[in-house]
Amino acid sequence: MEILVVTDAGLSCNGVSYAWADLQGISISGDVACLVSEKYISGGLRFYLGECRFIGESGNMQKDYSGYPVEYCLMNRATFERQALAPRSECL
Repeated sequence: MEILVVTDAGLSCNGVSYAWADLQGISISGDVACLVSEKYISGGLRFYLGECRFIGESGNMQKDYSGYPVEYCLMNRATFERQALAPRSECL
């Protein structure tokens, strides 16, 4: 069952969507990770570490992507996108 779609614009999940700019950060507590957002009252998108799977165009389910757990790939993507949106400071 597909529950989360990752695109260049952000994340969508059964009618709920987060643009990359909607995410304020990432938190991990025990075996639960959260992509923190104030967009919805839930406070963000929570998921269990070790339970996520990636389904590529071939339809194969993978727990790892390029040698890394899928959850950490998602968190790295969110961090990358947030950094890309941050204003760049100029060196004088």
